[in-house]
Amino acid sequence: RCRRHLCRAVRLSVGSFGALLPRGSGGCCSQALRMSICQLPLDISQAPPLGEESLQMWDLNKRLEAYLARVKFLEEENEVLRAEIRSTKSSPAGDSWRVKYEEELRALRDALDHAFREKCTAELARDNLYEEVQQVKSKCQKEQAAREEAKKQLSLSRKELEEERRAQIWLKERAVQLEKEVETLLEVHEEEKAGLDQEIASFSHNLESFRCAPVAFQPVEVEDYSKRLSEIWKGAVETYKTEVLQLEGSLCQAKENLWKAVEDNQQSQLQLRHLEKDLAGLKARKEMLEESLAQDRQGSGRAGVPLTPLCYPQLAMEALEQEQQSLRVQIARVLEDRQQLMHLKMSLSLEVATYRTLLEAESTRLQMPAGEFRLANGVRGKGPPAPAWYRTASPWEGSGNEAGFRHILLHFLGSGCLVAIGRC
Repeated sequence: RCRRHLCRAVRLSVGSFGALLPRGSGGCCSQALRMSICQLPLDISQAPPLGEESLQMWDLNKRLEAYLARVKFLEEENEVLRAEIRSTKSSPAGDSWRVKYEEELRALRDALDHAFREKCTAELARDNLYEEVQQVKSKCQKEQAAREEAKKQLSLSRKELEEERRAQIWLKERAVQLEKEVETLLEVHEEEKAGLDQEIASFSHNLESFRCAPVAFQPVEVEDYSKRLSEIWKGAVETYKTEVLQLEGSLCQAKENLWKAVEDNQQSQLQLRHLEKDLAGLKARKEMLEESLAQDRQGSGRAGVPLTPLCYPQLAMEALEQEQQSLRVQIARVLEDRQQLMHLKMSLSLEVATYRTLLEAESTRLQMPAGEFRLANGVRGKGPPAPAWYRTASPWEGSGNEAGFRHILLHFLGSGCLVAIGRC
């Protein structure tokens, strides 16, 4: 019975709360509450104890009061909003506000489209600049590889040049040494000649003072002298042949060195032309990059958009300037090496001319008849000093045939055929 009375009291309280609500919404809420309360269990066997039930009812009442207050507040706000909507619909200023908002929305959409287009163009420009930077990097790598190859070739040519210089210095020292030896030989020959003249004069004086029967020469001694003379002559001819072969070998080597120097000069000229072309291309590339950078700056200044670090490739410009400086230094080195090669070519051409004149003179001497050779032997003291190359180690030196070999050598020197070589 108590439970039934309690349920009736709750229903009455709900009815009283529904009377407090407005007519538009209170009826629905009260009906919902009534239906929910009617669904409460009225069976005594299913209901909890009385103390707990009273607490639950008190909690439900509190929650119901809060819910009803919230519903009432929302209904008031709905009424206010409905009144505002009616006033805006009835007033003519609503259309102007709508048009204004639509225009602002359209302008914002246009600005968004314009910003998207600018973003796309900036991305395209960025991609183009990235491709250009990659191309410049690949070109720089190729130039660095070519520069390393040129450095290697230059070091090899420098080594060859140093070897040629050393060989030339050795040849000059050898020539000076041979000239000194020839001078000493000429002095000894003059001394021996003076001694022989004195002996002949004393012998003629003795012959005039003491007249005696002429002594007949034995044919055996004449044959021995002729044999010795022929042996000495054969040895001198063989020595001369070996010297001529050595000179021909050195001439061939000099010609090969000359051809190598000419080829190196041509290669250095081609390399210089390629480097000049690359330098001109890099300059044009630099000008194009500067123009594009200026245009990008002008465009960004007009649009009011700040430039990003991708828009001005200063690193690429600095790398190109450094590469240009290195190319200038390399061109100067190549020109210097070319000048050195030209000097070497001139010296080698002089040596070749010297060897050629020497061979021609020796060939004319070999083709000279016996009478002319004796005539040249008679006037050998009037010829110029012999060249420095002719003095070599003699197999008869220090032996009994040294005087005969000197006699034959002075025949060659007195012939006057080696004047040009001695002057060279």
